[in-house]
Amino acid sequence: MLAGRWLAPYLKLEAADMALALLGLVVLALVSFLPVIGGLASLFYGLVGFGAAIWSRLGTQLPVMNKE
Repeated sequence: MLAGRWLAPYLKLEAADMALALLGLVVLALVSFLPVIGGLASLFYGLVGFGAAIWSRLGTQLPVMNKE
């Protein structure tokens, strides 16, 4: 979505978040086809996505223990 939000003013688009996320996904997919830069970009945003998943603890939340 960040790539879509960055591109939207240049393309003069006013769109919902889901459309901007789709635009960003298309841009990142097109960048990944470039010979050397595409591989590095894919590695970068793959690691960013993996880090975000780990940081959120894969969507789980540990139970809170009451100290009584």
